[in-house]
Amino acid sequence: STTARAIKEMRKIDPTFDLYELEEDAKGIFEAAYTTYLQGNIELLEKMCGEMALGYFKVLLRKMEAEKCEPKYKYLWQIDPAFFSTALIPEKRLPVFVFTIKTQEIYCNISKIDKRIVDGDDERLMNWEYQFAITPHSNPDLENVGHAWEIIELQPRQVLKMLV
Repeated sequence: STTARAIKEMRKIDPTFDLYELEEDAKGIFEAAYTTYLQGNIELLEKMCGEMALGYFKVLLRKMEAEKCEPKYKYLWQIDPAFFSTALIPEKRLPVFVFTIKTQEIYCNISKIDKRIVDGDDERLMNWEYQFAITPHSNPDLENVGHAWEIIELQPRQVLKMLV
């Protein structure tokens, strides 16, 4: 299977590689990147994400910059464990591991100028489901990022507004 080949390729790089450990770590990898996005730290995001995932976050940050707003809440309300979906071995690249994860956040953007709510609400709880792909980072910043993985793809799969 593709997953077995991806694991075999990873073990050539890291003989101790364990997919179950990566599945456990994937939650923290995602949460750190998403929290960094909520905090608006593009420099650190560039060390954590690449390709389409970095583009996804940059589009959201540019939109907020244009609207002169920022998230009021700089953290996820809740985050479930990540679940392994599949693995890929793109041509001439390191293996890619794909996960799904569910989160909840209070969606409330405030003006950077006067801190009034411009989008959302203090009680707008949103359920999100994301699919994200990670691959070994070609130049990891272990000191600032804390792991050697790069999120290369991130797609919202489902969003639900909760009635609170």
